Amino acid sequence: MSRRPWKGAKRWAGYALLLAGRRLFGLLPRACAERWGERLGRLAWRLARTERRRTLEHLALAFGEEMDEAARAEIGHRVFGNLGRVAVELLRAGREGPERIAARVEAPEAERVAEAARERGAVCVIAHMGNWELLAAVATRHLPVTVVARRLYFAPYERLAARLRAHVGLRVVYQDESPRPLLRALRGGGLVGILADQDVRHAGGAFVPFFGRPAYTPTAPAALARASGAPLYLAVAPRVDGRYRLLLEGPIETKRGGSREEDVLAATADWSARLEKIIRRYPDQWVWMHRRWRTTPAKRPEAPVWTPPA
Repeated sequence: MSRRPWKGAKRWAGYALLLAGRRLFGLLPRACAERWGERLGRLAWRLARTERRRTLEHLALAFGEEMDEAARAEIGHRVFGNLGRVAVELLRAGREGPERIAARVEAPEAERVAEAARERGAVCVIAHMGNWELLAAVATRHLPVTVVARRLYFAPYERLAARLRAHVGLRVVYQDESPRPLLRALRGGGLVGILADQDVRHAGGAFVPFFGRPAYTPTAPAALARASGAPLYLAVAPRVDGRYRLLLEGPIETKRGGSREEDVLAATADWSARLEKIIRRYPDQWVWMHRRWRTTPAKRPEAPVWTPPA
């Protein structure tokens, strides 16, 4: 069998397994389903050798001698358990109403963003921490939300994700589309959410420090906020004491008196540093298997590099 048909067969098999899991976990009580999700995530830690290796490598790069090998392995184990729980929560989300979904996140500061957005909109950097999809569902209870998303590589997965986002009231603009709808959303007093904590090689970016190493980071959130005049925030939702909790940072200054490039670069470094501090508080909540330092300055010599002011 050639590689392409085999790859297609694997995708369809994975999709069938996903639908079966969606049905099964939908029949179980929520707490029971989430416990099983965590157990399956911890099982994946043992079976997914490549992702486990990357997780341990990246934890070592980030924490170095601050944390011994056993502590890093325990964090990695919990990371996979958390992702298993998140996967089950997303599979069940289509069976719950948006209000019930949003009620699972403590978000006392959500109204602060909504109030700030009524004049010029708001741009929000979202990170892959806790359950980021539930965080977006919370925001829709307060103001219109548009998210920037990447098209999934397999059409059935894309349709499933689109239905879930529509279910909680999200509007979607894809990365390969014109940014004009984002500007219209901001002018209408809405929030634009952008997942920007990963190395996206095809997106415009810059190198800013992240755990002491230069990390290629999308500059779109800061550039959009500066161009539109909308305030820029960082929002994450780690799981704390059994519930998700909105942690809001900002507004982050995007007009600092320098050139456009200098201002955007400084704002990007600012939110990235704030995110690092939160990850240090909740290291088992972030996606360490992602190759965050994959792109190096040598591979992208044209990209600007931010250095702290003397």
